[in-house]
Amino acid sequence: MRKNYSPQWRSPIASIPGPVSGKHADSGYLLNELYRGASRRPIYIRHTIYKAVIHENNNNHNKYMMLGRLKLAGLDLDRTVNYGCHMATTTNTRQRIISAAQQLIYARSYNNVGVQEICDHARVKKGSFYHFFPSKGELALAVLDQLQDFMHETIIRKSFVDDIPPLARIERFFTTLYAFHKQVKANSGHVHGCPFGNFGSEMSTLDEDIRSKVDHLLGASEKPFEKALEEAIERGDLPAIDAAATARAIFAYAEGIMLYAKTCNDPELIRELGKRALQLTVPVKLQ
Repeated sequence: MRKNYSPQWRSPIASIPGPVSGKHADSGYLLNELYRGASRRPIYIRHTIYKAVIHENNNNHNKYMMLGRLKLAGLDLDRTVNYGCHMATTTNTRQRIISAAQQLIYARSYNNVGVQEICDHARVKKGSFYHFFPSKGELALAVLDQLQDFMHETIIRKSFVDDIPPLARIERFFTTLYAFHKQVKANSGHVHGCPFGNFGSEMSTLDEDIRSKVDHLLGASEKPFEKALEEAIERGDLPAIDAAATARAIFAYAEGIMLYAKTCNDPELIRELGKRALQLTVPVKLQ
């Protein structure tokens, strides 16, 4: 069996380059851990058909399963996926709807994308859409959950590994953020900004459920910054400051420069302005 694959399409949300690319291209693609099922063994998926061979770890037995064409999270699909053979068709259908919506909404906007277009992109009938999602707003909440997982794995987790001093992790966050948006522009021709910020700025006055969800996700994104700042204070790398308030200020600054980079269609602004982030500190409140 061939082991070299490339994606058959590209989209605005691009993964950081994976192990298969360039000269290693072939007629299919190899996905990487976008679904973590009961089986952790790799499946090699052809780009137009619905069979896959699961390579067992402990013996040479091959199992076959039926899969639909996957367009998960709008990613460059040049990575490996570990799929459990138990995955149901209904799960595939629901996932295709979420991923199609994520790709289209991130490339344009929530209100610029209709239910019929999402269904066409996911290759499902409108009845299937409403079987899983009572409304487009309910779908948006599922998209936001998937975006949280994707952004955490792509940017947050990679940035805040404790292999370097805490303040260097914050600096690495901005360089990772820059690399991500630079790749997005290389794929699509545009800087698309922060997906959470996009949802929040468009929908906060129109849909309370979406506003509340985005507010929660943005608040959760501040926590790694706060933890890094607290460590820096303990190490003596920073004077006594309000770590929580400073974390919020730095993250709000990141949201601002992503919006600015989107407006100017220039990811270099993230790289340049990100260097100034650690100049934002909030002193401890006097009692």
